[in-house]
Amino acid sequence: MAYYIMWAGAQTPGERTRRLEGGRWGGLEAGAFEDGIKLKPAPTVPIEIDTFEKDTGDMPPVFVVPSLVVRKDFAQALKDSGVTNVDYYPAVIHDRKRGVEWDDYLVANVIGMMDVIDKKKSIRSPNSPPTIAMLFEKMVIDPKKCKGQNLFRLAARPNLIVVSERVRDRVVSLNFQYVRFVAPEDFA
Repeated sequence: MAYYIMWAGAQTPGERTRRLEGGRWGGLEAGAFEDGIKLKPAPTVPIEIDTFEKDTGDMPPVFVVPSLVVRKDFAQALKDSGVTNVDYYPAVIHDRKRGVEWDDYLVANVIGMMDVIDKKKSIRSPNSPPTIAMLFEKMVIDPKKCKGQNLFRLAARPNLIVVSERVRDRVVSLNFQYVRFVAPEDFA
């Protein structure tokens, strides 16, 4: 089975999508949702998230930065494609400057972080730390190390979401705008 890096946002010049502010989400730092473990204590819901003040672009169905936030229909697509290792927390995204809010989003806490990079076939960037290869000129994922998981965080780069071909195919079939899947070797 092939695996892909899931990414979201504007794809071509002229497209604009909103971005999310980091900081505290539901009483936790936004980065707490990238640790790959169950949250204890659970965040206060709904999680209030602000968009960048100057952003006026479209609302994508998924944000991967500063942590994974998905629209409810996107979460359903993940569930329908066999993703079972995500805890979802209701969220409200605010554009406070314009007085607009969206309440159909969820903060997604992906449970599981996997070390699946084939270090023999991957080419580490000369700028990458020697003990943890975080930057690659070419990144290769070993499908055997993925153990059939459909979605997980990459141990070497926890801000990256890796999905199986099954998830990619399901999401692509639903034509979600601003979501793309990049082969690991093309991502670096």
